[in-house]
Amino acid sequence: MLIVLWNALILHARWDKQVGDYGTSVLSMFGNIVTAWSWFGVNELRAGLHSYGFTEGRLLALAAFIFLQLGVMIFFLVVRRSVARQSAVVTG
Repeated sequence: MLIVLWNALILHARWDKQVGDYGTSVLSMFGNIVTAWSWFGVNELRAGLHSYGFTEGRLLALAAFIFLQLGVMIFFLVVRRSVARQSAVVTG
C-alpha cells in the first residue's frame, strides 16, 4: 500500500507540474526507501504468512541502505544546486 501511495504521489506531483524531470528522479530514489521499508515490514517482522524468520542483521542492512539512498539523494541535490549557481553566475 505504501508503494502504491508513493507512486501516486510521484505521478500527481509530475502531472501538476510541482516537480520536473530532476524532482521526479529524486522522488523515485526515495521510492527505493519506501519499497525497502515495505519489504522489511512484510517479510522480516515475524508476523504474517510472509515472514522468513531469519531477521538477524536485517535491520542494520535496511538502515545502511536507507542512509546510502539518502546520501545519494543529498549528493545529487547539492550537485544540482551548485551547477545552477554556476550557470547563474555565467549568464548573469
